[in-house]
Amino acid sequence: DTADIARRHASEDPRVRCVAGPGRGPAAARNLAIAQARGRWIAVVDADDHIDPVRLETLADYAEAQDCDAVADNMTAFYEDDRSRDHRWIPEGHWPAPRALTFRDLMLGGLGRPPAPELGYLKPMLNRDRLAELGEAYREHLLIGEDFDLMARWTAAGFSYHYVPQALYAYRRRTTSLSYRLTAVQVGQMLSALQALEPAVSPADRPALAARRKELVGVGRYLDLVDRIKTRDPG
Repeated sequence: DTADIARRHASEDPRVRCVAGPGRGPAAARNLAIAQARGRWIAVVDADDHIDPVRLETLADYAEAQDCDAVADNMTAFYEDDRSRDHRWIPEGHWPAPRALTFRDLMLGGLGRPPAPELGYLKPMLNRDRLAELGEAYREHLLIGEDFDLMARWTAAGFSYHYVPQALYAYRRRTTSLSYRLTAVQVGQMLSALQALEPAVSPADRPALAARRKELVGVGRYLDLVDRIKTRDPG
């Protein structure tokens, strides 16, 4: 009932505007909202997630004080079917203080033993002027990984990106989410997006880009194998 709830708020508060989109996926919805935005900061909230009432104020105050172009907080991942599985996305104590996030941090997220923090799921608050300078905001052909792709291009362009350890965003985890239904085709799209990044990446960061590409190639091969087993394709 997201649209009905938004319309109710819009009828009660002139700061809220409800804009209907064509339903072409999360990246297209984000771009539609960005085109309507009037404020200095852009913050994405997915319809099935929650944010703390002080989240926007906290992030905006930090970004203004540090003069950074984007800032993200930690998240609490929560599971409605089994709340015993709830956890901080970035483990408590891993990064106990605010820090800058780099292109390399993004590329190496989820890799290594133990794995580095996976940053592609964070929901950063973005400076709208910097977003305009970047040109293309979200790449609409990406149904999965659109946030990761944006922040990879953001950091490759030299815009600053900071992290604060407060977990003010609550990320709903459920098996019907798009992120649980990755396909080999979608992995191919993500690989193409990585390939398009290469000209903007510094030589020092290219090994991290190559490591990310290698990981995605492996994921794509695994998904292709599963699909062929399911369709009983001996080839």
